[in-house]
Amino acid sequence: MGKDDAEGQRATGEERRGSRAFPHPIVIVDRVGEILFANDAWRSWLVKSGVDPAPYGVGMNYLDTFQNRVSATPPGRADVAVTRHLLEEVFQGEISRCSFEQTLACGQDGPRKSAPARLWVDANALPSDTGGAVLAHHVEEPPPPRARPLYQGRTFLKDLLAETGDGVFLCSPTGRLLLANPAMEPWLELPGREVIGKKIVGTLPEPIARLLLDRNDEVITSASTLTFETNVVTGRGMRTVLVTKGLHRTSAGRLKGVFGIVRDVSGVRAMEREIIDTSDKEKQRLGQELHENLCQYLVGISLLGNVLFEELLRLGLKQADDARQITSLVKEAITEVRSLVKGLSTLPLEQDEGLNDALRDLAEQARAIGRIRCSLRLPRRVNFADPSVEVHLFRIAQEAVHNAIKHAAASQLQISLANNQRAIVLSVKDNGIGFSGSRPVPSDAGSGLGLHIMHYRSRAIGAHLVIDRRPQGGTVVTCTVPKVPGRV
Repeated sequence: MGKDDAEGQRATGEERRGSRAFPHPIVIVDRVGEILFANDAWRSWLVKSGVDPAPYGVGMNYLDTFQNRVSATPPGRADVAVTRHLLEEVFQGEISRCSFEQTLACGQDGPRKSAPARLWVDANALPSDTGGAVLAHHVEEPPPPRARPLYQGRTFLKDLLAETGDGVFLCSPTGRLLLANPAMEPWLELPGREVIGKKIVGTLPEPIARLLLDRNDEVITSASTLTFETNVVTGRGMRTVLVTKGLHRTSAGRLKGVFGIVRDVSGVRAMEREIIDTSDKEKQRLGQELHENLCQYLVGISLLGNVLFEELLRLGLKQADDARQITSLVKEAITEVRSLVKGLSTLPLEQDEGLNDALRDLAEQARAIGRIRCSLRLPRRVNFADPSVEVHLFRIAQEAVHNAIKHAAASQLQISLANNQRAIVLSVKDNGIGFSGSRPVPSDAGSGLGLHIMHYRSRAIGAHLVIDRRPQGGTVVTCTVPKVPGRV
């Protein structure tokens, strides 16, 4: 007997002594499945079942007993390979226990003398410093039911990785690909087996390599999980993906790498853009209706009012003053309708009007329509390489001002735009009634379409939008647009 066998037998001495008189067949195995001990009930059961006990005694490997069909519980029926894998995890101490049903193979010396040797097995891991497992066999009926885990070790995780539609990968700290599930293969544009273990840079296309390695250093440095959105060029064209990255450590706490989960959100973002386009078109239609119909009617009423006022004044009637007041009110209504039409215009930044000027006009509208005080903090004119960024920022500010006037009953507003080194930050603060709850409003919150569209717009330009409660009361809407070369 080797040194390892001797140590294994010494480590499991107490289990042997307690199991000799146990009525059920008991087998103790080491880390690789070699039988270190078998009680009398095990040998008696083999003989009674017409099975030659020699291949299943001390010194033999328990895993070799799996020659015919095997079913494991949970998760249900499984093949020999799966059950062997479960047992190996118990032997190595990776899971504490598992249960399964098997039909033992007959001996090699002829046909089976009796019914198939069917039994139910409970495998319980030994302490991690010794390794191996104690296998209790129940011959006549399955063991009484007891609480079982919802999954068994790595089997569940392997099934999850195989079935999920999200790409899952693991990169080593040195930039090698350690794991990639089947859903990652369309992104890698190569079968996973051809790239596992290889350096990502130089093996995969540059955009894909950047996707896998992007922000890994930040994850490692901060020891936190990050979620971000990015665009990547693939064989299927430009795709928008949502990426979550975090640290993967061994049970001993050693850093093994950075895991990543990739979800293709191109379809969702396309739908959001369609919603934004629909909203803009509806605003444009409403603006045209106001300008071409209501505004023209009001202008006509104003002209008639002037004629009436002059005629009553000529006749010296006291009703002339009433006609003058009516005409004045109609002219104010025309001014407000024209302000609304300008705000509903598809491109409020027309005629080379910059975002600063558009925000000034927005503040004037808030003062005129909302009857509230509105202050501005603006930098020098910001040059946007992508005009859509400018338009979306204005629309976000417009919606925030609208909410403050209509829903928050605010009396004060502050609109600010900051042009920092790394980002452009738009902020709209009010002193209104705010919103219920103590947490920031999530991206899918809000009973109306306005909040949803604000978040859609921020995502469309790669910005981060936060709607939060102010400590002194009211709400602050902050939209941060990172400066990306060629876009801002």
